[in-house]
Amino acid sequence: NVPNPVVDQDDGYTFDEVKFIEAFNDIALHAVVSPVANGCNASGLQTVTISVKNYSAATFNNVPVNYRINGGAPVPDIVPVILPNATTLFSFAVPANLIINTDYTFDFWVTEASDTYRGNDSILNYSFHTSASIPVTGTQDYLEGFEGNDGGWYTKGNNSSWQWGTPAKTLINKAPNGTKAWVTNLTGNYNDNEFSYLYSPCFDLSGLTQPVLSFSHIFDVETDYDYTWVEYSADGGITWNKLGGMGTGTNWYDVASPARWRLSQTKWHVASTDIPTNASSVRFRFVLSSDGGLDLEGAGIDDIHIFDKANIYTGAAITTGITQPVSGNNWIHFESGGKRVASINPLGNNLGLTNAYVYFNPAVPVRFSTNNQYYLDRNIVIKVTNQPAGNVTVRFYFTDAEAKALMNATGCGVCTTISDPYVSGVTQYSETGGANEDGNLANDVNGFFQFKLPANVEIIPYDTGYYAEFPVNSFSEFWINNGGTNANQPLPISLLSFDAFRKDNSVYLQWVTENEINAASFIIERSTNGANYTAIGTVAANNGSGINRYNFTDTKPAAGINYYRLRSVDKNNAFSYSLVRKVNFKTDLNSITIYPNPVTNSTITITAAVNCNAAQLYDAAGKLVQEFILKGKTNTLTLRGIAKGMYQLKIVTEQSVYTDKIMLQ
Repeated sequence: NVPNPVVDQDDGYTFDEVKFIEAFNDIALHAVVSPVANGCNASGLQTVTISVKNYSAATFNNVPVNYRINGGAPVPDIVPVILPNATTLFSFAVPANLIINTDYTFDFWVTEASDTYRGNDSILNYSFHTSASIPVTGTQDYLEGFEGNDGGWYTKGNNSSWQWGTPAKTLINKAPNGTKAWVTNLTGNYNDNEFSYLYSPCFDLSGLTQPVLSFSHIFDVETDYDYTWVEYSADGGITWNKLGGMGTGTNWYDVASPARWRLSQTKWHVASTDIPTNASSVRFRFVLSSDGGLDLEGAGIDDIHIFDKANIYTGAAITTGITQPVSGNNWIHFESGGKRVASINPLGNNLGLTNAYVYFNPAVPVRFSTNNQYYLDRNIVIKVTNQPAGNVTVRFYFTDAEAKALMNATGCGVCTTISDPYVSGVTQYSETGGANEDGNLANDVNGFFQFKLPANVEIIPYDTGYYAEFPVNSFSEFWINNGGTNANQPLPISLLSFDAFRKDNSVYLQWVTENEINAASFIIERSTNGANYTAIGTVAANNGSGINRYNFTDTKPAAGINYYRLRSVDKNNAFSYSLVRKVNFKTDLNSITIYPNPVTNSTITITAAVNCNAAQLYDAAGKLVQEFILKGKTNTLTLRGIAKGMYQLKIVTEQSVYTDKIMLQ
């Protein structure tokens, strides 16, 4: 039988005909010094060094030694001298040129003609797998999603079915992120009597205080007969130990002795545990053990994440904000009591003093929106001093328990939710001034909604849960939801912009939406006092999944100030309101001058008949490029560092909102 310590398939050991021999003139090949036996960082030209021992009282000169690689031609050399009863280290003149991520077997032998005992003259089948040695530090996590290649991971063992690629099975039918993962058989079941390993590269964890291993996991095994677990080695793969025990981490083992997984979990989920070493040559291996009976789909592994431990925050809502400056090109973490709420990589932007808030829903059941989507019982708000000039990256942390509550939400028969954490999208709500960016979706009626599609959001396994990582170009309130039936809808309709400005004796209104699903119409409402609104027109929704542009002209505005808003209505009659826009028809109070235009020296001046409050610069695609705070009737803006091209400049005064095109040359 093949030895199998789990299902006890082994025949034991037998010893017979033991001999004791006295050797004279004995030269022994004592040990191999290099290449290293664990294969860590052993690629390229490697010095081949052996230890040769003289067990006799005589000096040996010009002793022939050899090595060969993978059964190839011998590489001979001569050891000049070996003194009596001495051990000599000898390096061959010809080094070994080894390729990364490759299996090697070396044979070494000594051929001294006067040697009277040959039993210790060779070391054969000296085998290892060459791997990179990857440093992991407090500022540099290891995260491998296997999208471009197999990540330097490899498989061994008995009847191994491990494969890297795109899974296409009944239960394991996708990767959690992207399209690729490591799976036992991409299209079928694992094998009978399989005892297989999926090995990692080598990791240098000496830069970590408390290393953690998190990964995306799914498995379907025969209960009580087939099992899976994880092992680690602190010496690069020479000796191995079981990693963790039942209950020592998140979703970590369901059998106490021996510790392993036995009850299938057929949705992708996080699995995490602390790593009990921060050695400089650490490897991991995932193990699958099966008997000779029923075979199922087996295990899937993806998104391997190794990092220094920092728990996800689970305390009370933080409504006063966690404040710190944000700039540069590194991750900046927002923590309370050492526990993480959010992280930002500003990607070169200077955001100034930045506040992060977190809010929770203490009620049961899980919340759902007016357009029939459940959403996570946690949301975050980020407010910055300076809006970014381009994209920055945000991490939104949430727990596995919160994700499971969202997956299993009840109370709304027609509502949609996530099928697993990895299909989550992010709704972003933005409002001028941010007064209602407060963790309450119900009062989000005067701002703009955007939806980060699940395909554009990475859900990364992290300790007791996950973080959602996504790009933004402005800061707002963030929610996690599934995007509705077609996974592309924010909690309300995604209104990117809404503008109203005077055009001769009329008011021209224009707006842009994104990812409309189940949208019915837009009702234009007008008020003369900002409190009581009347519908003055309706525009049918395109219901398009991309960018949708609309306009409407009010040919009979009232004298004085006119207030306009949009009511976005879904087919199920759910609705939300846009920001209010003001247009003043009093004499020339709406007069605004922008000069020079085109802009030739990166400076532009705005003059108005009334006090100005703010200005926003948008590119041709409607993306916010920069935001300015204005004061008084004359303001000068510096546009240095902004690419040449056509832009829209929106100016907010105390009386109205004015938009005009400018050209940067």
